Amino acid sequence: MENAHSIRSANIQLEQLFKHKYERGMFDGNVLVAHQGEVSFSGCYGWESYEKKTPLTLNSRFELASVTKPLTALGIKLLVQRSMLKENDALANWLPDFPYPGVTVRHALTHTCGLPNYMAVIEDYWDHARIAANRDALRLLAEHKPPQYFAPGNSFRYSNTAYMCLASVIEEVSGLSYADFMRKNVFEPAGMMDSMVINRRLQPELTTENYAFGYIRLADGRLCLPDELPELQYVRYLDGIQGDGTVHSTAVDLLRLDQAIRSGIFSDLQDGKRLTNRDEWRDSEDTATGSLSGHVIDGWFAERRPVYGRMLGHSGGWPGYATRMCSYVDSGYTIILLCNVEPLDYRSRAEQPEDWQLQIEQLLMQL
Repeated sequence: MENAHSIRSANIQLEQLFKHKYERGMFDGNVLVAHQGEVSFSGCYGWESYEKKTPLTLNSRFELASVTKPLTALGIKLLVQRSMLKENDALANWLPDFPYPGVTVRHALTHTCGLPNYMAVIEDYWDHARIAANRDALRLLAEHKPPQYFAPGNSFRYSNTAYMCLASVIEEVSGLSYADFMRKNVFEPAGMMDSMVINRRLQPELTTENYAFGYIRLADGRLCLPDELPELQYVRYLDGIQGDGTVHSTAVDLLRLDQAIRSGIFSDLQDGKRLTNRDEWRDSEDTATGSLSGHVIDGWFAERRPVYGRMLGHSGGWPGYATRMCSYVDSGYTIILLCNVEPLDYRSRAEQPEDWQLQIEQLLMQL
């Protein structure tokens, strides 16, 4: 049974945990933990801009990286709900000259499409002095037709290309830009007034207020923007791509999204009752991480956690950013982690966002 004393004790331990990580250079960013929509813990550790020494706040806007994908999936689901699109529609029905006719919207949503990596195609065939957009990636795929990894529906492979394509489908079906569609149909209905799609190298004017820049921590401890490093120049020429990333949001807005989904703001889409009745849940001990399409529900990875039951979660990573959002369907908890400092090789990080999530869970178990 939760009580004021145990909650206060857990919050003290969470504050000590993340303060310690910040002081050791293991975490810079924002943390938010909520229960039944009420914030039980929040903390801000570090700076929006290390050059200007602007401190992070809960209203600081972070690049979500791949946590964008469930929001793109929500946009697709809204179009399906409005009978403007079907999940079994081929992507080629909506994307001119798309060279993979067997791939459907559902294949893309569940990472079972087998589509080749658009980033590799852009790396090989694009002028890196220019910033590519979705239309450029789609054109290069049509021109060079790299082979699929497998026939659609035959296996699972996490796909950035799938969600880039889904953003373009949203544009074709709705007649709006991806950014405008998301603003009008997802952000505004959910009350996410500080959230937007930002391609920051194309739109520097959108980074002047409450913007948490992403930094790289070098081996000697110095921080720099990824744009300054030759090995990370792809952050510039891929900056125009949308759908698999580029939604920017705050910890508070992501909690609003979580509550909007749970309360049925988007009708029957993703609401708690509908999700609880779904069978597509895997045990957290299953390290295959989605080897079957059923492990993905509406863009989220579905797990059964040992104590807190069903959880929908997604992580994101892009030079300078590491993100994680977890919504616990049964227990009512929400965990949001937004980090804006990364090592040059993210794999060298002593802890990943999933580790931070587990540590928070362990402290919450005391309640």
